[in-house]
Amino acid sequence: MKLVTRPTKKAKPRANKKLSLEEQFQHEWDKIQKQQKQNDTLRTKVKALYERVEGAIRAEEEALSVALYAKIERLIDFYSRKSLTRWQRSELFEWIRESINDLNSQPFSGHLDIDALVTAFGEQLDLIHGPDEDETDEDEDDLFERASAAKNTEGEAGDTEFDDDDFDDEDDFEGTYYEQFYQERFAEQQDAQDLELKRLDQLLKSSSINKMFRRIAAIIHPDKEQDEQLKLEKTAKMAELIEARSSKDIPKIFALYATYVGEPPLDLVDGDMAAVLQLLKHQLSQLKQQSEEIIHEDLMHGAVYERFNSRSNKKIDDKIQEHVAAVRRERISELEFVASTTSLKKLDPVLRERQEQSQSPGFMGAMVDGIPF
Repeated sequence: MKLVTRPTKKAKPRANKKLSLEEQFQHEWDKIQKQQKQNDTLRTKVKALYERVEGAIRAEEEALSVALYAKIERLIDFYSRKSLTRWQRSELFEWIRESINDLNSQPFSGHLDIDALVTAFGEQLDLIHGPDEDETDEDEDDLFERASAAKNTEGEAGDTEFDDDDFDDEDDFEGTYYEQFYQERFAEQQDAQDLELKRLDQLLKSSSINKMFRRIAAIIHPDKEQDEQLKLEKTAKMAELIEARSSKDIPKIFALYATYVGEPPLDLVDGDMAAVLQLLKHQLSQLKQQSEEIIHEDLMHGAVYERFNSRSNKKIDDKIQEHVAAVRRERISELEFVASTTSLKKLDPVLRERQEQSQSPGFMGAMVDGIPF
C-alpha cells in the first residue's frame, strides 16, 4: 500500500541520491509491510505444517505412549522383588526414572494417567527403602531424590554436596566480575529501551497522531451505522484502532488512515516527520526480531517445524514416513519386551546390557540426542 501519492518526476538514478522525507517515509513503510507479510506467512506456514504432521503421526505416537506405559508398569513390578541384587535394583531404578521422564516428554501422552505410575513407584520405594517421615505428599522430583539418597546409602553413588573449600578465591572473583559486567550491560540495554519507549509515548501523544486517530474514528465509529452487520464490522475495526494506539503500533494507524481516509497522512505528520521515521525504523526492528521468535511461539509447533520442515512437500512426506516407521519400530520393541520379559532371569541380561552401555564413552552423547522430534 502506497502512503505517499503525490506525483514525482521521473529521473535517472543517481549515486548517493538523497531521498526526500516523503520518499524516506515510503521506503521505511514498504519495508515494514514486506516484513509484516513475511511474518504472517511464516506463522501460517508453521501452524499448517504442525496440523499436517500431527494428523499423520498422532495415532502411532499415542500407541507408542501406551506401550511405554505398559513397560514401566512391568519394571515397577520387578522393582518390588526382594531377590533383586543391589546393582540390579540401582540399574532398575534409573531405568524406571528415565522411562517415566521419557513418557512425560512424549508429545501425545496426555491421555494416560502418568501420575498413577509415579504413585505406584513411590509405594514400591516406601516398601523397599521405608517412608520419608518428614514428607507425606511428594511430587515426582522429591520421590526421585529420596530414592537416589537411598541408593547412595547402599554405596552406589558418591557424595553430591559441595563444601566451600571446593571453590578457590580466584574462581569466586571471576564469577563476581562477570556477573557485574553482565548486570551493567543489562542495565544499559534496559535504559535504552526505556528511552525508546519514552520517545514512542511522546510521539503517540503528539497532536498529529491524535488528529489521525480522530479522523479514522469519525469514519469507522459504529454508533453512526444503522445496519447491524456493518455495525459489528465497524465495532471490530474500532477495537483494532484502539488496540493499535494502546500497543504503540503507529504503522497500523497509518495503514488504517490510508484505508479509510483515502489519502496519505503526510499533511498531519510534517512537523513530526523525523520522529515518525525513527519510529518506523524501530517498528521494523521489532518485526525482524519477531520473525526469529515466530517458529517457537508454541513449543510443539516449533519442535515439529524444526524436525519436519523442508523445501518440498515430497521431502516433508518422506520425513513424516521415516518418523512414523521409527515410532512403530520402537512401539513393537517395547511390546516385545513386555511380552518376553516375564522373570528376573530374563530381565538380568537386559539390565547388564544397560549397565555396560551407561559405562561406555559415547553414552552421554546418545542421551543428548534422544528427543521426541
